[in-house]
Amino acid sequence: MRRCLVANRGEIALRIIQACHELNIEAVAVHSTVDADSAAVIRADRAYPLGGTTAKESYLAGERLIEIARDSGCDAIHPGYGFLAENAGFARSVLDAGLTWVGPHPDAMAIMADKTAALVALASTEIPTLPRFHPEEAVGTAVLHEEARRIGLPLLVKAASSGGGRGIRIVHHVDELQDSLSAAQREARRSFGDGRLYLERYLQGARHIEVQIAADSRGELRHFYERDCSVQRRRQKIIEAAPASGISEKLRQRLCQAAITVAETVNYDHLGTVEFLLTEEGEFYFLEMNTRLQVEHPVTELICGVDLVQLQLRLSRGEGMPLTQEEIRPRGYALQCRIYAEAPEEDFRPDTGRISHLAVPTGAGIRWDSALRKGDWVSPHYDSLLGKLVVHDETRGATVQKMACAMRQLAILGVETNQNLLQDLLARPEIQQGTVDTDFVEREFPAGFAGDGAELPAEVWLAAQVLAESPVAVTDEGAPGDGPWDRADRFRLVGGER
Repeated sequence: MRRCLVANRGEIALRIIQACHELNIEAVAVHSTVDADSAAVIRADRAYPLGGTTAKESYLAGERLIEIARDSGCDAIHPGYGFLAENAGFARSVLDAGLTWVGPHPDAMAIMADKTAALVALASTEIPTLPRFHPEEAVGTAVLHEEARRIGLPLLVKAASSGGGRGIRIVHHVDELQDSLSAAQREARRSFGDGRLYLERYLQGARHIEVQIAADSRGELRHFYERDCSVQRRRQKIIEAAPASGISEKLRQRLCQAAITVAETVNYDHLGTVEFLLTEEGEFYFLEMNTRLQVEHPVTELICGVDLVQLQLRLSRGEGMPLTQEEIRPRGYALQCRIYAEAPEEDFRPDTGRISHLAVPTGAGIRWDSALRKGDWVSPHYDSLLGKLVVHDETRGATVQKMACAMRQLAILGVETNQNLLQDLLARPEIQQGTVDTDFVEREFPAGFAGDGAELPAEVWLAAQVLAESPVAVTDEGAPGDGPWDRADRFRLVGGER
């Protein structure tokens, strides 16, 4: 592999570019109109415009991506996560074009990336699954209501290509079903270009546990232990941890072996994640398999000491598995918080604007995965994820404490963020112990998140921003002078006035 097209944007595009460079692989970026001066475009060896502003016009334009890859002399395409990362048809088109697909074989993707086909493949195994209904074709409301009663309430309406919390709706009453189906389908078509849906029993009070696996072309399979992704808001993960707290070593091995069995069933040959729902009694159910890199992969990297993006690239160029299972041992704890441009106090309204100030925490065991820079415009056209704050320490308690400290040091001005919510959650004993279920956030904030109720005047925020920026004043002659906050005897905006 000599040159790789990065078919994505934002922090994951930047992460892939870095991994390519560390392996002496040239990285080619693509960009929509609004991403023309993004950090990934600047960091890449070369960049090409996709045109358009929406995902459909740009990062979901598969034919255009392949055309750019061939014209730019690329021999591989890395999809990152989201967009076309789990699209088996696109993966086949990449291979048909004579390029290397940095991901699993399309046959495995077609089975596991499609949530309905996955259950058929696992029918011959002993891995437990939840009751579901997978319509092969469009069905009427009466059939859907009948299947909903058979499955039992509450249930989930899910897109066959769902991911990132999108294309999913929870239904508590049958009369909510039709509206939930319509909303999930619209979101799925917009996000994935695939409007197929299915129904699944909703398991209340369960934890969301997933196992990172990887396989090479020779059939060597490894697991990199588990992550706990139970802290969610409306099916969207917001805090992830590795390893999961409060589970026995015996249960951990059962989960990891089940993940290996899932991968073996479909002859899986790359990086992937198998997700389970875990009950309080220690029973678990297969949820889905993500045939791509996960947003939360950094916590696994930190506890296992492995670069998963580099591993993807190495596997795609035919290298064998570099580690034995015995050599993969978790060390310490890692925690990741997702920072979104949204207003939690206003029903999590997505926010847009220009980043006027950015201060990132540093120190041992602190990692900031982001492509965000001061001056960047946060667009309404894509996911509102600004970055991922990740920390690592020896114990769960020390890790949570380090995260709380780092969160206080992270400063983003220009858009609203969910930092207040994350700080509130980090202070709760349930989060510190790591035993919450997927309903915890909704249960704690049934009327929505209200914050601490202490609104600061706008003038305070403005003064804080000016202090942080330390702007340079201009004298009457137009030459740089003292910053307005650098002198205690006078304050000047224009001329010599105090």
